[in-house]
Formats: sequence, C-alpha cells, structure tokens
Amino acid sequence: MSWLTNISQILMVVVILLIPYFIWTFIRRSVRNYMELKEEELDLQRENNELLRRLNGLPAREHPDTEEDNEQSG
Repeated sequence: MSWLTNISQILMVVVILLIPYFIWTFIRRSVRNYMELKEEELDLQRENNELLRRLNGLPAREHPDTEEDNEQSG
C-alpha cells in the first residue's frame, strides 16, 4: 500500500509544480491577444482617419505616422 501513497505524493508534487506554468501561459497569451487587438485597433483608426481625409477632399498623406498627428490626436 505504500507504493500507492508514493504515487499519489508524486502526482501531487507534479500538479503543484505545473500550476505556475499554466498561470504563466494564460497571462502570456492574454497579454499577446491584448497587444494584437490594440495593434489592430490602431491600424483601423489610421485607416479611418485616411478615409475621413479623402471624404473631406484633403490629399492623402504619404506618412500618416508623424509627430504632427500625435500632437493633434492627443
């Protein structure tokens, strides 16, 4: 019967050691997904700004990411 308790103790240690790995993986994936969503949001915002410029009859910018844009947007 002692082998059964040894196996259960080993399994418990393995599970306890795996918990931080799963937590770290979850956090890493969440951060990666958040950053991808933010990047996509910025791309859509730039595209929207460009479409609004065209709609208002203003010439399209060759380099939309300038300091002037950053100062105007906030």
